[in-house]
Amino acid sequence: MYARIFGCLLVLFGVRSSVCSLPCDYIDSLNITDGERLPNGDIRHNGVIYNKTYYREIDYEYEDFATKKYVPKYLRGCLCAVRICVRLCCGEHEYLGMRCTKTDDYLPITVNLSVTETADLRELPQFGFLYGKPCEQVYELVPEERPEDEWNLVRNGSLIIAGVHVIPRNKYCLAPRLNASYTSGLVCFMSNEEFKYNLYPVGKYQASHKGCVIPHN
Repeated sequence: MYARIFGCLLVLFGVRSSVCSLPCDYIDSLNITDGERLPNGDIRHNGVIYNKTYYREIDYEYEDFATKKYVPKYLRGCLCAVRICVRLCCGEHEYLGMRCTKTDDYLPITVNLSVTETADLRELPQFGFLYGKPCEQVYELVPEERPEDEWNLVRNGSLIIAGVHVIPRNKYCLAPRLNASYTSGLVCFMSNEEFKYNLYPVGKYQASHKGCVIPHN
């Protein structure tokens, strides 16, 4: 009874409450509204099946994973609950040039999984992809110029730099390149002294002595 009265008061004073909360962190989920609804209520999206435990109909989004805004209801699934998550800096059919650019070409996500193993993550069904930078500023690792930037992906979705520094999935993103045999690794700027780098504004871009940085959209 009291909950109903409280809800009515919220409506009366123009305060909106969400339809339902996700069973995971928003940053670990993606829009699956265009997925195929199966007879048992599960949803298949990009080859990944979400049962009712791992998706919700919600009415909000977060801009830059920080500012909440209300939108028409849609379905959102917790990808990281059913797959090993890897975040791509650009969209599903985009590569990184001077900025994220659409293409109809196949874009392999070729990474080192160990010193001796290289694989295209798109061909490994245990991996799933999230899209968009996880933070405002990211810098590119350039192992061909700086040996300490050498990185590989481990099978829990984390990135390891120089065999020492472990970067969790929401602190980096990967970017395929057009007509290239490699995938770029880009990492969020850290507060840790070991990961501090000088920033130099170049027009509308941000640059560092590490490598190129994705411009603000």
